[in-house]
Amino acid sequence: MHWIGIDMSKSSFHTALDEKRVEVFKNTPEGIERFVKTLVSLGCTTDDTTIGTEATGVYHFLFCETLRSRGWRVVVINPLLSHKVIESSLRRVKNDRHDALVVHSGLTHSRQIKLVFSLLFARG
Repeated sequence: MHWIGIDMSKSSFHTALDEKRVEVFKNTPEGIERFVKTLVSLGCTTDDTTIGTEATGVYHFLFCETLRSRGWRVVVINPLLSHKVIESSLRRVKNDRHDALVVHSGLTHSRQIKLVFSLLFARG
């Protein structure tokens, strides 16, 4: 199973592909296509991959709809949940790279957080 954490912004998104590797993509159709190609090159499939992103007003819509229409499993997370995780850690770092890793960690390790995630977009 693959768990991908996303920190979305207006012009780009940071993607935690594992516990250490974070890549940045443009929040455009071309950037999303490059992201999908990266997933496929890592062996991710629509059947074994969950992608989590924080709700960001409207900035996550293009990303979520594009991936959902292609069969990817996307969960949209209430940003208050990830901020609570950051606040509870001893190291209160706040940046896009770290936020993507927090979402990845929440998807990967925390059953309790996964139960609270809002599943706004599911596979078609």
